[in-house]
Amino acid sequence: MATPNRPVESFHMMSEAAETDTLLNSVNDVYSDPIPVRRPSSLLRSLLDRESPTHQRTFVRPHSSRRWLYALLPILLRALQFAAILAALIAFFIQFRYSPKPPSEKASSAKFDFKVNLSSLHAEQWDPEFKWTHKAELHAHTTVSDGQMSPEQLVEWAVAYDFDILLVTDHNTIEGGLAAKTYAEKHYPDELLVIPGVEYTCCRIHMNLIGINETIKPPAPFPTDEDLYSAINWAHELGGLVIVNHRAWSADIEDHYDQPRLPTHPTLKQIVEWGVDGIESAHEGTIDLRSLRLAQKNEWALLAANDIHGPSSPPRGYTLLNLPSSSRPTQASVVQALRSSTSASFLIIPEGVSPRAWTHSNPAYDKYAPLTSVSFDWLYEERKGMYSFVDGFCHERRFEMKWWRVWWFLVWVVLGFLVYEVVRALVGAAVLACLGAWIAKRSKRRGGDVERVDMD
Repeated sequence: MATPNRPVESFHMMSEAAETDTLLNSVNDVYSDPIPVRRPSSLLRSLLDRESPTHQRTFVRPHSSRRWLYALLPILLRALQFAAILAALIAFFIQFRYSPKPPSEKASSAKFDFKVNLSSLHAEQWDPEFKWTHKAELHAHTTVSDGQMSPEQLVEWAVAYDFDILLVTDHNTIEGGLAAKTYAEKHYPDELLVIPGVEYTCCRIHMNLIGINETIKPPAPFPTDEDLYSAINWAHELGGLVIVNHRAWSADIEDHYDQPRLPTHPTLKQIVEWGVDGIESAHEGTIDLRSLRLAQKNEWALLAANDIHGPSSPPRGYTLLNLPSSSRPTQASVVQALRSSTSASFLIIPEGVSPRAWTHSNPAYDKYAPLTSVSFDWLYEERKGMYSFVDGFCHERRFEMKWWRVWWFLVWVVLGFLVYEVVRALVGAAVLACLGAWIAKRSKRRGGDVERVDMD
């Protein structure tokens, strides 16, 4: 006998099949894949088929010889995509490393709101018997060359550290010295005398040309002996004097090169024969005994210099001058005193003078900071040696790939990608299992509804 509730059961089963097809079509849309492999919908259909035996379906699987190829092809495509993105990132960050960026510290934020009293410091004077009247800084740089302070800020630095005389000697230009002199004459006419100068800078020698009124610079990174001799005579013709800078620093070995920083520095005999007027006996708080004894032998003044570049660099030495006390110091009187061994000496404070002016972070750099923290320069090594300040560098450029680092970098990248794929597969399987369980539970609930209708 026919069951009276059969039409109702058929209606519910047809409705359930329609809802299941809709859900499976939605899953297929999410996991759409052009490769004809067993998709997640196949697993879901098998789960549903166990609950709804009246809706068995037949799936055509790919040939067994191609099944692994079809399964691996999506992974290979993701690997190629990952490799392309990684290569683009490496190229970008290497290019970013060499692109110009603002400095991380803002030098203009340093404030010289203090005044040092040199007489209260524990300084060591080279000649305790020497009587001095003025204190001078003979070697300082501004932003016109490679310094961090503007000419105006350098003047404030000199006043704060109790200098009476400041010689501004930018690399191969006098413009910074002229700007500092104009500022000092306007704001500190009775406190500080600024004398413009030039640090004649190349791959052979660094020497200060003091008390001149025009730029004298090298014609090439490695000027000839005749070029150097001509520059010395030119400075003398302009009424200036020539001081050889940091001989020990120049003769020191350049990092990772078996050559001095200035590879063909003239000998001490040559600089004497060429007619220089002196040499730095102390540089940045370090006394060079060879230079000091050369100065004593040739009756040159004993001089100290700090080679100032930044606002947080304190003085570690002062050149002391004995000038006529009847009048204010002038450029001519200072140049004359620096020519005489009896009118100049120095004192040393190796630990540096306190207090100090500290800089703050540069807001213009902040937006680049996250990018500068990512660097791939450990994959290679590039060295150029000492900069010439004329054109190029003083040493041969060296470039070396770190192939073992490249190899291990690739190993770790591959391992990371494999871990990602395993985690991705596990997460995907877990999500599908949860979804299948939910569908099965939902199907059972539908079946219970059908039984209640039959009973009715």
